[in-house]
Amino acid sequence: MVSVGRDDHACGFWNRRCVCVTPSPERSKFWGDKAPEVAIVEGETDFLCAACEETNTIRAVFGVSSGAWSDAHAMAIPEAASVIIATDADVTGDKYAEQIRGTLGKRSVYRWTPNRGQDVCDAGGLSGGSVT
Repeated sequence: MVSVGRDDHACGFWNRRCVCVTPSPERSKFWGDKAPEVAIVEGETDFLCAACEETNTIRAVFGVSSGAWSDAHAMAIPEAASVIIATDADVTGDKYAEQIRGTLGKRSVYRWTPNRGQDVCDAGGLSGGSVT
């Protein structure tokens, strides 16, 4: 699923409302009997980094540009899911993480922070950080 909104920007094309997800978390066949893990990362490059990372966990990854997250995206995540929010490690990313957390109801939610750098790509993937 990809939803894109386009805005003109002084420098040319600017993609301000992009949401990418793979695989779709609402597909129960994918999850089977396991409670899913869902990672929400900020930006398209962090999405690609997290989505391509090898892991022993069955994980869906949402890549959201700043301001693109909505209640509809939260509703696509099963209530039994563990959710890792990995927005950028700065003031803006922290505010965005709190906004996202507010839409997730009673799901188990964890905040990811990088061991180095500011985001998932800087840390070499989600495995390059820790959750609290």
